[in-house]
Amino acid sequence: MTTQMHPEWIEGDLYFDFSKAQSVRKLDKEGPEGHGLSYLLKSVDFVVEWSNQLWLIRNQGS
Repeated sequence: MTTQMHPEWIEGDLYFDFSKAQSVRKLDKEGPEGHGLSYLLKSVDFVVEWSNQLWLIRNQGS
């Protein structure tokens, strides 16, 4: 089985595979998909929703 690479799931030199998640949002993304405050606030990089969990992922190197 081949996993499709999603460029939006890359943070620095890390690649995450969220293919089994219900939803993924990259907050430091530019435009309406992001929060628009990355120049001001250090925040969570990804919000990942599973059926029974919510993950907040922050890359300390970014």
